[in-house]
Amino acid sequence: MVSTGWRGRPLAFTWVRFFLQNPNMDFGATLIGAAATAGLIGAGAFAHATWSRANRTTLIVGSIAHVAVTIPENGVGLIALVVGSRRTTLPARHHDGHAVPRGTEVAIVEMSGRVAVVAPIY
Repeated sequence: MVSTGWRGRPLAFTWVRFFLQNPNMDFGATLIGAAATAGLIGAGAFAHATWSRANRTTLIVGSIAHVAVTIPENGVGLIALVVGSRRTTLPARHHDGHAVPRGTEVAIVEMSGRVAVVAPIY
């Protein structure tokens, strides 16, 4: 995917157009500033992604979900839940290995890697 800038043109063309219209600009200083800004933005995005992964488990454990695909005995199915404002699905298994039919309301008791460990709510 190409980043776009002025009038949907690739971002590189936007920079060239800017420098052609402003011949007195110090290209080297501007390039260093752009690289530094990109580095800060990249570091911020990485920190946000790391924070999001670290706190995802905290947000999910204790949540209520519905079984979207039947969880077979000693197997993995699929649950659907809302985290924040987004609906998401996760692979899930029953905490004691029992089967859980589709449509059952469950509580997420822990995360085991990327698999939610659930218990039915009766």
